[in-house]
Amino acid sequence: MWRGLGVANSDLRRFEVALDCHRRAQELLEEVDDRHGQAWNLNNAGVIHVDLEQYTEAAWHFERALELFLHTDDHQGQGFCLNNLGDTYRLLGRPACAIEYLERALLVQRGTHDHAGLRFTLTTLGDLHRDAGRTGEALGHYRAALATSRELADQRTTARVLANIAETLTARGEIGEARTHWRQALAIFDELGDAQAETIRARLGEFR
Repeated sequence: MWRGLGVANSDLRRFEVALDCHRRAQELLEEVDDRHGQAWNLNNAGVIHVDLEQYTEAAWHFERALELFLHTDDHQGQGFCLNNLGDTYRLLGRPACAIEYLERALLVQRGTHDHAGLRFTLTTLGDLHRDAGRTGEALGHYRAALATSRELADQRTTARVLANIAETLTARGEIGEARTHWRQALAIFDELGDAQAETIRARLGEFR
């Protein structure tokens, strides 16, 4: 009950109330030694701490949740938690830790055919490698994310990844190929009526 209330209050952005519900749920779950329930409860609390920009607290919750998930056969839960840890360490400015957790998440997601999770993980890995100047590795991750997004018919993510590829190609001096990707991204954003179309249009204008 308390865990459900925590999720419901989090959806309503009543974060402090939600955290109190998760704390109460954790006490009850520990009493009955429900490790799987504890893992999801801690993961949900970690997500709230991310929403509150309390990243150190979030990482602590995700680490504890992962320890518990690893004692279950819930591979999807493990993938979610590893993904959350990777993103949290990215927000904490610890890219090496972020990459380590995200690469572990990739292994789990590929094993469980979690294409939605893969789309996010591959894109974030691309961002981290691009920020570190490893443009070749970034492009590899972005192109894999692009294939997954297209497979899922996720137009918005497809456009965002195309834009990321264009930025990375620009950094490599491959302007002609970058333009092609900008135009593809622009066509999708225009079709969706997304405000990011204007940003892409401005970027294209820089290379006339």
